[in-house]
Amino acid sequence: MNEILDRSQINQESENKSLSNSIINIKCNECSNSSNYIFSNECISCLSKYLYNKKKKEPSIYLESYDLLIGYKKLSYFFEYYPFIKKILQILKRIERKRDNCIYNEFKCSILSKSIYNLDFKSNLYNPISFYCLIYEIHSILSNHNPSSQCTNCYHELILNFKNLLDILSDLSIISKYQNYMKKKELFKKFNNFFEYLFSDLSLHLNKKENKIQIIEKDRVLSDKYNIVKYKLYQCEIYSIKNEIEKLYTVKEFFDNTKKKEFFIGIINNTYKNLELSNVKEIISIENLINFYHSEAVKYIDQKYTLSKLNKKRIGIIVALKILNLEKLFPLLIDDYIEEIFLDSPTDTIYINHQKNGRCRTSIKLNDEDIERIKTLIRLYSGKRLDHSNPSIKLVIKNRYFYCRFAIDIEPINYYNFSLDIRKLNKNIFTIQDLLKNKTLNSRMAAFLYLCILKQSNITVVGTTDSGKTTLINALDFITPKDYRKIYIENIIESLDEIKYNKHQIKYTVDSLEDEDHSQSTKSKQIKKLLHRTPDLIYLGEILTEEESKALFHCLAAGLKGFQTIHADSLESLMNRFMYHFNINIECLNDLDILILMKKNRTNNTRKVFSISEINIDSNKSININPIFEYNPAIEIWEEKTPILLTKLITKIKKYEAYSEESLNFLINLYEKGFEQILRNIKIKNKTLIEFFDQISYFSNNSIEKLEDYLENEINPLFGELT
Repeated sequence: MNEILDRSQINQESENKSLSNSIINIKCNECSNSSNYIFSNECISCLSKYLYNKKKKEPSIYLESYDLLIGYKKLSYFFEYYPFIKKILQILKRIERKRDNCIYNEFKCSILSKSIYNLDFKSNLYNPISFYCLIYEIHSILSNHNPSSQCTNCYHELILNFKNLLDILSDLSIISKYQNYMKKKELFKKFNNFFEYLFSDLSLHLNKKENKIQIIEKDRVLSDKYNIVKYKLYQCEIYSIKNEIEKLYTVKEFFDNTKKKEFFIGIINNTYKNLELSNVKEIISIENLINFYHSEAVKYIDQKYTLSKLNKKRIGIIVALKILNLEKLFPLLIDDYIEEIFLDSPTDTIYINHQKNGRCRTSIKLNDEDIERIKTLIRLYSGKRLDHSNPSIKLVIKNRYFYCRFAIDIEPINYYNFSLDIRKLNKNIFTIQDLLKNKTLNSRMAAFLYLCILKQSNITVVGTTDSGKTTLINALDFITPKDYRKIYIENIIESLDEIKYNKHQIKYTVDSLEDEDHSQSTKSKQIKKLLHRTPDLIYLGEILTEEESKALFHCLAAGLKGFQTIHADSLESLMNRFMYHFNINIECLNDLDILILMKKNRTNNTRKVFSISEINIDSNKSININPIFEYNPAIEIWEEKTPILLTKLITKIKKYEAYSEESLNFLINLYEKGFEQILRNIKIKNKTLIEFFDQISYFSNNSIEKLEDYLENEINPLFGELT
């Protein structure tokens, strides 16, 4: 019988009774986990489990949804495996029993507390390749582990059990075929994963097409091009697509446009092929793994090839990334213009949020091996399960290469069984100069906000996701007075490092929202402790929950002021959220001081301060939102809706400090002049910008006349020529 039959052949052959009786028809479209890619690990596992539960060998199976008939020759790889499953389950029970009975579990046993023992082995069981890869990786880590003396017996028993599993699996024909596939690197480019290779003669008959970007050359125009500065490895090209808002983001390696392309590829492949995997004693960081393999690659290249020092370094990094299976993601992880990286399903391609170009598609696709590797890395470094009982993981990875928060979701909460969201936390720093040049705000608004900072008013930045809230408070935080003692409380550190500029910073990292129910270190608890830490300014990052909101207003009522962000589409929505969702008393809203509403224009990827407002609660306990500045999109300017001298801030300053309206107006005009000079100047170094505002804050507290003289006569030697 032929191994592959199309629909017409099936119809003809069905006339033959003996054949039609031997074909099992499976309707994958009735499966809640079906995907467009039949060769995914999940679909193969589902098919294999079905075959195993049938308890008999079927000559062929017809997958109606894909118009595929899989003959016995292909299925025999799985039938060979099934008789060993019972024995494998017995070994797994011994492993689990050893884990469950360990008396040191509670005290983080150096072996059993490793996240690898939280893995759900049985979810991979029916897919011999996934199961083999999992067991092989765990065995490799264990083999190089150095157990403490009290764990020796347990350790050796575990090693033996995992070795027994490997011995069973290694004798299978499908594992031999997989090992052969892994040795031939050219197959990686041709096939998305091993099963596509195994069933390669079937793939031509698929009705469902993969989701790939297919753009005709004449429909795209190069709109941006730059080198990723780090390591000088990659060049990015971004194309505008005819009649589409989304652009196309492409990456080229440093040699792609050179005549030596094939030469460099040959060196990379040869080095990759000849490097041995390291025998590590423990789970080590990604940064150290990259550094180790980079060093080993450079040593090998030194012995074999004559290359420049720079090219040795470049190739060494590429080889290290290939070994760790990070070569697809790495360019995106180190591109500081990329804000967020998304993959919605295993059959989709990656797309990104770009600082300058907005939403961009890529042609980067992760195959099953890539996805399984990412899952394993996140499980290992987070120490958490990733299975039906815990289908979501978040993990922050920070090293000298990248600083990102990885978020993975799988079934049952994810319909497609896998999605990936990588939020970049080391994006380009936008200073107040950058925001002025980008027209996020104007000089007079910046002058008013700077006065708010010097007078220690509370500033809350409001907006939807990706509207630029954190970018703005970081830019404002960057120009705070040098003598301020600043305390930061964040779930993920997104504030800037200012200690290197001789500023006072103490930062507290608290548990994420998902962990708060069982945590002793929540944001709300740390906020309440601020009263005993004597801050001049507090930086609270994002306020998410009712408990955090109540803690915030507790601090504001006690006189602590600073920066925080919160999600809302409008200030009216924010008031509703505080009062009705978070049960904040209306009288407390007066303590908010300044509210900044951010908006993002998704057509041109610009972010603007839409309004700067104050809150007033009248005698009838009604909320009045009084805009000071508001953007008019019709004429593309900001209008001063309330004169600055009539704001609550100015009233408060005059009440407690010896300022007249004239002196305050003069001071604000001086600040505005300073921001205008910054706007007209070429890019100012961060250190120079901080030195400038250190002087501004000093003279503001000592002598307005000296401040005026400084802005008139001393600023040009500091900044240089204006543009």
